[in-house]
Amino acid sequence: HEYGGGAITFGTTSSSEELIFYSDFSCQRKKVMKLNNKDGDNEPLPITPDLENCQYRFADGVHDSTNNQLYVIREDHVDKPSSKDVVNEIVTVSTSITEDEEEYNVEVVATGNDFYAAPRLSPDGTKL
Repeated sequence: HEYGGGAITFGTTSSSEELIFYSDFSCQRKKVMKLNNKDGDNEPLPITPDLENCQYRFADGVHDSTNNQLYVIREDHVDKPSSKDVVNEIVTVSTSITEDEEEYNVEVVATGNDFYAAPRLSPDGTKL
């Protein structure tokens, strides 16, 4: 994300496993890693699709452990001929960890403004 924002986001699963979410600079995909994985497998798993030429860029975010999703800022560079055409959005990304790369779930929550930053949930988790 070209405007910056939080580099990492921490979260937990319903079974109290600690998670860290981050954007992989080499491919701009959002990834998740279990910090205290009892199986010993701490390999990061992608939670966003792999697009040629890093056409989605992600930054900042907040984890919603109740609904297993991550709210993040996304820059959409898909089919955008110049930087002035880039679309900025707030999206939710499913944090259900799977190795099936066909099951990414990313949904747009807010779009239409030039700039979005610092998505946060209300204390009761009902409002963004």
